[in-house]
Amino acid sequence: MGSFITRLLPLFLAIGFLLKLEKLNLYMLIVSIILVVFSSQRVALAYLLITIFFYLYLSFDKKKFFYLIFLFLTLFLFFPKNVNRLFVHTYQQLNENNNIFGLSYRHQLHFITAYNIFLDRKLFGHGIKTFRYLCDSPKFTVNDKIINDHIITSPVEGTFFVIKDKNNVHIINNDNKIVFDSYTKPYVKYFVKNGDLVYKGQKIYSTYEFSDGCNTHPHNIYLQFLSELGLVGFFLFSTIFIYSVFKLVVLIKRSFIKKLSKLDKCFCFTLLCIITSMFPFFPSGNYFNNWMLIISYLPIGFYLSLVKKND
Repeated sequence: MGSFITRLLPLFLAIGFLLKLEKLNLYMLIVSIILVVFSSQRVALAYLLITIFFYLYLSFDKKKFFYLIFLFLTLFLFFPKNVNRLFVHTYQQLNENNNIFGLSYRHQLHFITAYNIFLDRKLFGHGIKTFRYLCDSPKFTVNDKIINDHIITSPVEGTFFVIKDKNNVHIINNDNKIVFDSYTKPYVKYFVKNGDLVYKGQKIYSTYEFSDGCNTHPHNIYLQFLSELGLVGFFLFSTIFIYSVFKLVVLIKRSFIKKLSKLDKCFCFTLLCIITSMFPFFPSGNYFNNWMLIISYLPIGFYLSLVKKND
Protein backbone atom coordinates (compact mmCIF):
# COMPACT_ATOMS: atom_id res chain seq x y z
CA MET A 1 0.00 0.00 0.00
CA GLY A 2 2.71 2.50 0.97
CA SER A 3 4.70 1.95 -2.20
CA PHE A 4 1.61 2.21 -4.40
CA ILE A 5 0.56 5.51 -2.78
CA THR A 6 3.93 7.26 -2.69
CA ARG A 7 4.85 6.32 -6.26
CA LEU A 8 1.61 7.84 -7.58
CA LEU A 9 1.36 10.79 -5.17
CA PRO A 10 3.61 13.17 -7.19
CA LEU A 11 1.43 12.57 -10.26
CA PHE A 12 -1.74 13.45 -8.32
CA LEU A 13 -0.04 16.61 -7.02
CA ALA A 14 0.97 17.48 -10.58
CA ILE A 15 -2.65 17.19 -11.73
CA GLY A 16 -3.72 19.28 -8.73
CA PHE A 17 -1.36 22.11 -9.75
CA LEU A 18 -2.50 21.90 -13.37
CA LEU A 19 -6.19 22.16 -12.39
CA LYS A 20 -5.43 24.76 -9.67
CA LEU A 21 -6.70 22.54 -6.85
CA GLU A 22 -4.26 23.63 -4.13
CA LYS A 23 -6.49 22.56 -1.22
CA LEU A 24 -7.00 19.12 -2.74
CA ASN A 25 -3.21 18.69 -2.93
CA LEU A 26 -2.87 19.37 0.79
CA TYR A 27 -5.64 16.85 1.58
CA MET A 28 -3.91 14.29 -0.66
CA LEU A 29 -0.68 14.76 1.30
CA ILE A 30 -2.44 14.39 4.65
CA VAL A 31 -4.19 11.16 3.60
CA SER A 32 -0.96 9.82 2.12
CA ILE A 33 1.00 10.47 5.33
CA ILE A 34 -1.60 8.60 7.40
CA LEU A 35 -1.68 5.60 5.05
CA VAL A 36 2.11 5.37 4.74
CA VAL A 37 2.52 5.38 8.53
CA PHE A 38 -0.12 2.63 8.75
CA SER A 39 1.73 0.60 6.09
CA SER A 40 5.04 0.85 8.04
CA GLN A 41 6.96 0.65 4.76
CA ARG A 42 10.30 2.42 5.11
CA VAL A 43 11.07 2.91 1.41
CA ALA A 44 7.58 4.37 0.98
CA LEU A 45 8.31 6.80 3.83
CA ALA A 46 11.54 7.90 2.11
CA TYR A 47 9.66 8.63 -1.13
CA LEU A 48 6.95 10.44 0.83
CA LEU A 49 9.46 12.70 2.59
CA ILE A 50 11.10 13.55 -0.75
CA THR A 51 7.69 14.48 -2.20
CA ILE A 52 6.80 16.59 0.87
CA PHE A 53 10.13 18.41 0.60
CA PHE A 54 9.44 19.34 -3.04
CA TYR A 55 5.86 20.30 -2.24
CA LEU A 56 6.89 22.68 0.55
CA TYR A 57 9.72 24.09 -1.55
CA LEU A 58 7.52 24.84 -4.56
CA SER A 59 4.48 26.12 -2.64
CA PHE A 60 5.72 27.00 0.81
CA ASP A 61 3.16 28.16 3.29
CA LYS A 62 3.64 28.33 7.08
CA LYS A 63 0.20 26.89 7.73
CA LYS A 64 0.82 23.92 5.44
CA PHE A 65 4.18 23.30 7.07
CA PHE A 66 2.76 23.28 10.60
CA TYR A 67 -0.23 21.14 9.57
CA LEU A 68 2.08 18.45 8.25
CA ILE A 69 4.43 18.62 11.26
CA PHE A 70 1.46 18.41 13.64
CA LEU A 71 0.10 15.39 11.74
CA PHE A 72 3.43 13.55 11.97
CA LEU A 73 3.70 14.25 15.72
CA THR A 74 0.13 13.09 16.31
CA LEU A 75 0.75 9.83 14.45
CA PHE A 76 3.95 9.30 16.45
CA LEU A 77 1.98 9.55 19.70
CA PHE A 78 -0.92 7.29 18.73
CA PHE A 79 0.89 4.67 16.65
CA PRO A 80 4.25 4.10 18.38
CA LYS A 81 4.79 0.62 16.88
CA ASN A 82 4.55 1.93 13.34
CA VAL A 83 6.86 4.83 14.14
CA ASN A 84 9.32 2.48 15.84
CA ARG A 85 9.60 0.38 12.67
CA LEU A 86 9.82 3.38 10.36
CA PHE A 87 12.42 5.37 12.30
CA VAL A 88 14.03 3.51 15.21
CA HIS A 89 14.41 0.19 13.39
CA THR A 90 15.69 1.96 10.27
CA TYR A 91 18.29 3.84 12.32
CA GLN A 92 19.40 0.59 13.96
CA GLN A 93 19.63 -1.15 10.60
CA LEU A 94 21.77 1.65 9.18
CA ASN A 95 24.22 1.19 12.07
CA GLU A 96 24.20 -2.61 12.01
CA ASN A 97 24.70 -3.08 8.27
CA ASN A 98 27.58 -0.61 7.93
CA ASN A 99 26.36 0.90 4.66
CA ILE A 100 24.68 4.22 3.94
CA PHE A 101 21.59 2.59 2.44
CA GLY A 102 20.99 0.27 5.40
CA LEU A 103 20.86 -2.78 3.15
CA SER A 104 20.18 -6.03 4.93
CA TYR A 105 22.51 -8.96 4.45
CA ARG A 106 19.79 -10.70 2.47
CA HIS A 107 19.54 -7.78 0.02
CA GLN A 108 23.31 -7.80 -0.43
CA LEU A 109 23.13 -11.47 -1.42
CA HIS A 110 20.49 -10.64 -4.07
CA PHE A 111 22.66 -7.84 -5.44
CA ILE A 112 25.85 -9.91 -5.65
CA THR A 113 23.98 -12.76 -7.35
CA ALA A 114 22.47 -10.36 -9.92
CA TYR A 115 25.90 -8.90 -10.62
CA ASN A 116 27.37 -12.39 -11.12
CA ILE A 117 24.58 -13.20 -13.59
CA PHE A 118 25.25 -9.91 -15.44
CA LEU A 119 28.96 -10.74 -15.80
CA ASP A 120 28.04 -13.94 -17.65
CA ARG A 121 26.17 -12.10 -20.45
CA LYS A 122 27.05 -8.43 -20.28
CA LEU A 123 25.54 -7.15 -23.51
CA PHE A 124 21.98 -8.52 -23.72
CA GLY A 125 21.54 -10.36 -20.40
CA HIS A 126 19.74 -13.67 -19.90
CA GLY A 127 16.20 -12.47 -20.62
CA ILE A 128 13.27 -11.01 -18.66
CA LYS A 129 12.40 -12.81 -15.39
CA THR A 130 15.36 -15.20 -15.63
CA PHE A 131 16.92 -14.16 -12.30
CA ARG A 132 14.60 -16.52 -10.37
CA TYR A 133 15.77 -19.51 -12.45
CA LEU A 134 19.50 -18.76 -12.47
CA CYS A 135 20.14 -17.49 -8.95
CA ASP A 136 20.79 -20.93 -7.39
CA SER A 137 23.02 -22.12 -10.25
CA PRO A 138 26.53 -23.11 -9.05
CA LYS A 139 27.87 -20.63 -11.62
CA PHE A 140 26.25 -17.62 -9.89
CA THR A 141 25.53 -18.70 -6.32
CA VAL A 142 26.89 -16.84 -3.29
CA ASN A 143 26.89 -19.97 -1.13
CA ASP A 144 30.63 -19.67 -0.38
CA LYS A 145 30.18 -16.12 0.89
CA ILE A 146 27.29 -17.17 3.15
CA ILE A 147 29.36 -20.02 4.62
CA ASN A 148 32.43 -17.82 5.22
CA ASP A 149 30.36 -15.03 6.79
CA HIS A 150 28.65 -17.31 9.34
CA ILE A 151 31.37 -19.65 10.59
CA ILE A 152 31.08 -20.85 14.21
CA THR A 153 34.34 -21.82 15.94
CA SER A 154 34.84 -24.12 18.93
CA PRO A 155 35.13 -22.30 22.27
CA VAL A 156 36.97 -25.25 23.85
CA GLU A 157 39.12 -28.24 23.00
CA GLY A 158 37.50 -31.69 23.03
CA THR A 159 35.71 -34.37 21.06
CA PHE A 160 32.96 -33.08 18.81
CA PHE A 161 29.43 -34.44 19.19
CA VAL A 162 26.10 -33.01 18.00
CA ILE A 163 22.72 -33.57 19.63
CA LYS A 164 19.81 -32.15 17.65
CA ASP A 165 16.30 -31.45 18.77
CA LYS A 166 13.52 -29.46 17.12
CA ASN A 167 15.02 -26.00 17.54
CA ASN A 168 18.62 -26.35 18.70
CA VAL A 169 21.98 -27.92 18.12
CA HIS A 170 23.84 -28.85 21.32
CA ILE A 171 27.61 -29.09 20.92
CA ILE A 172 29.11 -31.35 23.60
CA ASN A 173 32.58 -32.63 24.47
CA ASN A 174 33.74 -36.14 25.40
CA ASP A 175 32.63 -35.64 29.03
CA ASN A 176 29.02 -35.35 27.80
CA LYS A 177 29.05 -31.75 28.93
CA ILE A 178 27.25 -29.21 26.77
CA VAL A 179 29.75 -26.66 25.51
CA PHE A 180 27.22 -24.30 23.91
CA ASP A 181 23.85 -24.20 22.20
CA SER A 182 23.14 -22.64 18.85
CA TYR A 183 19.88 -21.99 17.08
CA THR A 184 19.71 -24.14 13.97
CA LYS A 185 18.96 -22.38 10.72
CA PRO A 186 17.62 -24.48 7.82
CA TYR A 187 20.99 -24.67 6.07
CA VAL A 188 24.02 -25.99 7.96
CA LYS A 189 27.46 -26.95 6.68
CA TYR A 190 29.67 -28.89 9.12
CA PHE A 191 33.47 -28.76 8.91
CA VAL A 192 33.95 -31.65 11.34
CA LYS A 193 32.22 -34.99 11.98
CA ASN A 194 30.94 -36.59 15.18
CA GLY A 195 33.85 -38.08 17.11
CA ASP A 196 36.45 -35.69 15.64
CA LEU A 197 38.90 -34.03 17.98
CA VAL A 198 38.56 -30.26 17.71
CA TYR A 199 40.75 -27.52 19.11
CA LYS A 200 39.77 -24.20 20.56
CA GLY A 201 39.11 -21.71 17.73
CA GLN A 202 38.71 -24.42 15.07
CA LYS A 203 35.83 -24.14 12.56
CA ILE A 204 32.87 -26.28 13.59
CA TYR A 205 30.02 -25.34 11.26
CA SER A 206 28.39 -22.51 9.33
CA THR A 207 24.67 -21.85 9.31
CA TYR A 208 22.30 -19.30 7.81
CA GLU A 209 18.60 -18.98 7.04
CA PHE A 210 19.19 -19.22 3.27
CA SER A 211 21.72 -21.15 1.20
CA ASP A 212 21.85 -18.68 -1.71
CA GLY A 213 20.81 -15.21 -2.90
CA CYS A 214 17.68 -16.39 -4.67
CA ASN A 215 14.37 -14.64 -5.01
CA THR A 216 11.93 -13.84 -7.81
CA HIS A 217 13.93 -10.66 -8.57
CA PRO A 218 17.12 -8.91 -7.30
CA HIS A 219 15.22 -6.19 -5.34
CA ASN A 220 16.94 -3.42 -7.32
CA ILE A 221 15.65 -2.20 -10.68
CA TYR A 222 19.04 -1.43 -12.22
CA LEU A 223 20.59 -4.73 -11.18
CA GLN A 224 17.51 -6.47 -12.56
CA PHE A 225 18.06 -4.75 -15.91
CA LEU A 226 21.77 -5.61 -15.90
CA SER A 227 21.22 -9.28 -15.11
CA GLU A 228 18.16 -9.81 -17.33
CA LEU A 229 18.62 -7.32 -20.20
CA GLY A 230 22.35 -6.55 -20.04
CA LEU A 231 24.04 -3.25 -20.83
CA VAL A 232 21.71 -2.54 -23.78
CA GLY A 233 18.57 -2.64 -21.63
CA PHE A 234 20.34 -0.89 -18.76
CA PHE A 235 21.42 2.11 -20.86
CA LEU A 236 18.03 2.50 -22.52
CA PHE A 237 16.33 2.47 -19.13
CA SER A 238 18.83 4.69 -17.32
CA THR A 239 18.63 7.27 -20.15
CA ILE A 240 15.01 7.99 -19.18
CA PHE A 241 16.03 8.44 -15.54
CA ILE A 242 18.99 10.74 -16.37
CA TYR A 243 16.84 12.82 -18.73
CA SER A 244 14.15 13.23 -16.03
CA VAL A 245 16.70 14.27 -13.40
CA PHE A 246 18.25 16.78 -15.81
CA LYS A 247 14.88 18.36 -16.62
CA LEU A 248 13.92 18.58 -12.95
CA VAL A 249 17.23 20.25 -12.07
CA VAL A 250 16.64 22.81 -14.85
CA LEU A 251 13.23 23.66 -13.39
CA ILE A 252 14.62 23.94 -9.84
CA LYS A 253 17.36 26.29 -11.07
CA ARG A 254 14.68 28.38 -12.78
CA SER A 255 12.80 28.62 -9.48
CA PHE A 256 15.81 30.43 -7.96
CA ILE A 257 15.35 33.23 -10.51
CA LYS A 258 11.58 33.54 -10.74
CA LYS A 259 8.43 32.00 -9.35
CA LEU A 260 7.35 28.91 -11.24
CA SER A 261 4.01 28.83 -13.02
CA LYS A 262 1.35 26.22 -12.30
CA LEU A 263 2.40 24.38 -15.46
CA ASP A 264 6.06 24.39 -14.36
CA LYS A 265 5.07 22.92 -10.98
CA CYS A 266 3.03 20.31 -12.81
CA PHE A 267 6.15 19.45 -14.83
CA CYS A 268 8.22 19.19 -11.61
CA PHE A 269 5.93 16.69 -9.94
CA THR A 270 5.41 14.64 -13.10
CA LEU A 271 9.19 14.35 -13.44
CA LEU A 272 9.47 13.52 -9.73
CA CYS A 273 6.94 10.71 -10.25
CA ILE A 274 9.09 9.29 -13.05
CA ILE A 275 12.25 9.59 -10.94
CA THR A 276 10.80 7.87 -7.85
CA SER A 277 9.66 4.95 -10.03
CA MET A 278 13.21 4.58 -11.36
CA PHE A 279 15.24 5.57 -8.30
CA PRO A 280 18.41 3.42 -8.16
CA PHE A 281 19.42 3.63 -4.49
CA PHE A 282 16.47 2.00 -2.70
CA PRO A 283 15.35 -1.65 -2.75
CA SER A 284 12.50 -2.19 -5.18
CA GLY A 285 9.93 -4.73 -6.27
CA ASN A 286 9.98 -6.74 -9.48
CA TYR A 287 10.05 -4.13 -12.25
CA PHE A 288 8.31 -6.48 -14.69
CA ASN A 289 5.39 -6.95 -12.33
CA ASN A 290 2.21 -5.60 -13.96
CA TRP A 291 1.37 -2.82 -11.47
CA MET A 292 5.01 -1.69 -11.27
CA LEU A 293 5.15 -1.25 -15.04
CA ILE A 294 1.86 0.68 -15.07
CA ILE A 295 3.02 3.07 -12.33
CA SER A 296 6.42 3.55 -13.99
CA TYR A 297 5.10 4.49 -17.42
CA LEU A 298 1.86 6.28 -16.53
CA PRO A 299 3.68 9.56 -15.62
CA ILE A 300 5.71 9.39 -18.86
CA GLY A 301 2.47 9.59 -20.82
CA PHE A 302 1.42 12.61 -18.75
CA TYR A 303 4.84 14.22 -19.27
CA LEU A 304 4.64 13.84 -23.06
CA SER A 305 1.14 15.35 -22.99
CA LEU A 306 2.45 18.32 -20.94
CA VAL A 307 5.28 18.87 -23.40
CA LYS A 308 2.77 19.03 -26.24
CA LYS A 309 0.52 21.37 -24.22
CA ASN A 310 3.50 23.62 -23.41
CA ASP A 311 4.53 23.80 -27.08
